[in-house]
Amino acid sequence: MKKTILTVALGLLMLPVCHSQNSSPKADKNNFFTWWKNEVNEKRNKAVALAVLHAFGSGDIDFIMKNIASDGVDYGEGSNPPVIGKDSIKASLTMWLSSLENYKATNARAIAEGDYVYVYADWSGTFKVDFLGLPTQGKSFAYKDVDIFKFNKKGKITEHRAIQSLTGIFAQVLSQSAEAPVSLVR
Repeated sequence: MKKTILTVALGLLMLPVCHSQNSSPKADKNNFFTWWKNEVNEKRNKAVALAVLHAFGSGDIDFIMKNIASDGVDYGEGSNPPVIGKDSIKASLTMWLSSLENYKATNARAIAEGDYVYVYADWSGTFKVDFLGLPTQGKSFAYKDVDIFKFNKKGKITEHRAIQSLTGIFAQVLSQSAEAPVSLVR
């Protein structure tokens, strides 16, 4: 009985492929397996992208780097020069993540299309220290972002782009007023 159900289910899955407009049965079979492989890769890439975002929140740079191709490029949101190569990306991530606490993504949603995964999430965090000479210590921020990852065939991230700029984050952080000093003049 189980064999019959499995055979019928497999036949139903292949039915649209077998009735495609290609004239060759071999081409139909290849289309099905290409489609199936793409589906599997898209699911794998989505899982990796979401796991990498989770690793940002836990500060697990080693996990992030394990999932980046040796020739990876981080374009950010495009206002600064791209960060090229694994070593440079690691240095950049280390600087960013070591300056933050409670940095996390929530409500993450991933969409895969071919080699690309788009992840929309709400981000928040607090600066532990001043960053790049700016008075950011103890100041919190929250923003919405879309991270765009491109994957190679091995499931490694080759490109990263973001929508939210650091300028927006810093404008939010620097606009927070410090406690007003007590006035000694009356």
